[in-house]
Amino acid sequence: MKMRKSAIASLAAITMLFAGAATAHADNGPEDATLTLTAAEGGSVEICIDEDCYPADEEAKVIEPGTELRVEATPDEDMLFVTWYVTADVEWVNDTTIESNPAYFLMPDDQFIVAAVFTEIDEDGEDGYAWVCPTDDATFEDVPVGAAFHCEIEWLAQTGITTGWEDGTFRPVLNIERQAMAAFLYRGLAEAGVFAAPEEGTFTDKLPTDYFFHQVEWLADSGITTGWDDGTFRPLYSIERQAMAAFLFRAAGEPEFEAPEEPTFSDVPVTDPFFLEIEWMYYTGITTGFDDNTFRPLEGVERQAMAAFLFRAFTGGYLDDANLGMAGDEAPADDEDDEDTDPNLDDDDDDDETDPDVDDEADDD
Repeated sequence: MKMRKSAIASLAAITMLFAGAATAHADNGPEDATLTLTAAEGGSVEICIDEDCYPADEEAKVIEPGTELRVEATPDEDMLFVTWYVTADVEWVNDTTIESNPAYFLMPDDQFIVAAVFTEIDEDGEDGYAWVCPTDDATFEDVPVGAAFHCEIEWLAQTGITTGWEDGTFRPVLNIERQAMAAFLYRGLAEAGVFAAPEEGTFTDKLPTDYFFHQVEWLADSGITTGWDDGTFRPLYSIERQAMAAFLFRAAGEPEFEAPEEPTFSDVPVTDPFFLEIEWMYYTGITTGFDDNTFRPLEGVERQAMAAFLFRAFTGGYLDDANLGMAGDEAPADDEDDEDTDPNLDDDDDDDETDPDVDDEADDD
């Protein structure tokens, strides 16, 4: 499924930048919420209370839940506004909807994201295709409309990166296996019909007759994974969060990035072997960490979190979307549903410095 690149401008993320776009920080207490805007990519946004409007880069404002807000997006010259992206049960008012610009809604009292979606105008002056989160239907029965990460998981399904299980479920809170992560990245990044897997496998525990052999070999050939020192890939293990950071960093081409002198997370010191990759994820807005200022690098990554990470990485322009979904038909018709295994196995510590192929969670955002 080929998609034109779109830009997303977040107006209310929970902590910091979302995919490098305009974000707002909502620190909601029982009586008020703090809203902070930053600069957008693809256009500009502002939020208004009565006649007072606050553009990007304004200082934080304290807004009481239930306050009527007006949000307005102004696309750049070569962009068009498409819709708002919403992750909470926002109450639209004044006869406006999710596709209105400007739009009016009441400030919620829980954590939420509202984003402006812009799409490129092609050479003929027509608007390109931009993905819009479905609000009237759901692909998976266990991720209904309004569920946490519903939009991110729908995007993952509609781009062909995930297929879910044969029973129609996505199983969002299960940890993702390393082989499933290989399939996700392959479907998102690989050029259709180009990679030819070797006759003999790179890893001793992933044979040519195994599911996801092709995808795991592509992952190794691309330099995204290195495996363990003992020559194994450990395909059925859950991916650790620190390995996920390394996977995405390598998949992005190991971009030039200068890590801060002081660590962002209390459990990822500057001496951590994945300090650079984790800080990159934070500063790009792909991850935010947990509310207690930890990253929890050794924990597994839930499937719903992986959906959020990939959504932000692709829509933020950190992963190349030129082949997005194009190689999907070459992959098995399932993610990990073909394997009757326990996807909650913990990864051994000894892979931390050699194989960072672990997926990330969404519950940290």
